Amino acid sequence: MKKSKLCLLIVLLVLLTSCQKVKEIHDQAYAVGMGVDYVEDEYHVVLQFLDFSNVAKSEQGKAAEKIPVWLAKGTGKTIETALIDVYDTVEMQVNYEQLNLVLFGEGIITSPEQLERAFETFTSSFTVRLTAWSYGTKEKFEDIFTSSVMFDFPFSYSRLNQPGEGMQQNATVKAIALRDFVLRINERPKTTMVPSIKLNKKNVLKSTEPVVTTVIDGAYIFSDKTYNGWLSTTDLKGYIWTNNQSQRALTEIEEEKGKHIVVELLEPSIKLKKKKNERSYDIEVDLRAMIKESVAPKVTEAQIKKRIETLVEKEVEKTYKVGQEIGADIFQLEDHLFRYHFKDWQKNKSEQQNVKLADIVINVKPLYSIDKYKKTRKDANTTRDEQTK
Repeated sequence: MKKSKLCLLIVLLVLLTSCQKVKEIHDQAYAVGMGVDYVEDEYHVVLQFLDFSNVAKSEQGKAAEKIPVWLAKGTGKTIETALIDVYDTVEMQVNYEQLNLVLFGEGIITSPEQLERAFETFTSSFTVRLTAWSYGTKEKFEDIFTSSVMFDFPFSYSRLNQPGEGMQQNATVKAIALRDFVLRINERPKTTMVPSIKLNKKNVLKSTEPVVTTVIDGAYIFSDKTYNGWLSTTDLKGYIWTNNQSQRALTEIEEEKGKHIVVELLEPSIKLKKKKNERSYDIEVDLRAMIKESVAPKVTEAQIKKRIETLVEKEVEKTYKVGQEIGADIFQLEDHLFRYHFKDWQKNKSEQQNVKLADIVINVKPLYSIDKYKKTRKDANTTRDEQTK
């Protein structure tokens, strides 16, 4: 009896502790990037894979030698058949659990119908991470996925994969996760912006040789499940400078011909205030500013503060107007009306009237010079300056 119990226990231990279907990580092809486009009645898919040579890296966080980028391409009448074209040529099982970047070509991102089909593919797959960052582009996916990162770091260190790093230095169109893209585009009054990517071949050099890098040059705009159009970062400057997710933006003011003042705009706070008994809104923006550099010594701080407020107000108004020209509500005025004044929103829709912008109020408080700012912040630069005195 004891022997039979012991045998049964041994069998159970073997069965319960076995890992028959577990695969080692180096036996799978981990897709970390995906590009999807629709060209000439066919879907084109490009996958970018993680090379585990990057795992065996030096103390500086990168491999001793530059690691090649591995891509796989497929085409088909559906996205799934395009992926099957990839599966038939890749020797390993493709794993999407580390997917961190999704690029949409213009054949998809400018077509709500094609975009909806792409969303269906992503959301129906249990292994695709909907937390991946989403971008639109008219560039070739292969050129983006093989673009360079400073100091030969792997592509996972790029600004596309880590958008928060660049935003801390100079604000641009905020990256959007695939999950948020899917949700927002289906919210009727919401305007959705997806950053657009272009290649830059002139600003970064390795020794004397130019290298290809990626930059955000604008955004594809959607509202009410409709593609409105594309706007550049110049068009969207008023939104970039003032939205609540912006941390830091640099700009310059030309005080007089040839004399400029470089100003840093910090931590804006934007508020939408509906006019009483009207279908219009005031936009109020509070932000701090710091004078970084000035070649106009006779200008007072009060004058600079006024110049900043006028400049930001001008850019906000410009962004609002270019958005209205393509039917986009960049500052989410209608969404605010829908959420907090629903009866007014219903009446607005029945009478087919747009929510209007009434007034823009910009408050710079306070305005720092670089020395005054250091006195209020104990950052690394301030500490180093104090230690050298």
